[in-house]
Amino acid sequence: MEGMLAAVIAGGVVGWTAGLITSESSQSTMINLIVGIIGAVIGSWSFGQFGVTIGPEMVSLFVTPAIGAMLLLLFIALFKNR
Repeated sequence: MEGMLAAVIAGGVVGWTAGLITSESSQSTMINLIVGIIGAVIGSWSFGQFGVTIGPEMVSLFVTPAIGAMLLLLFIALFKNR
């Protein structure tokens, strides 16, 4: 349970940060937060399915969701620009 809570927190932070970094003004902060959270849950779940851990448990609780959220945001940006 605490792993999913960490995923939601990390996803929100990653989504918010991505919104600040990108020059894409048509995408709202709320959308970035939601996409970040969804990506974090997907990242945490998929890393768990493959048994992949990144560093100690506390590091893995935040890095794994961040990777998933960043990949989802990148994927959305690729298709949005077409």
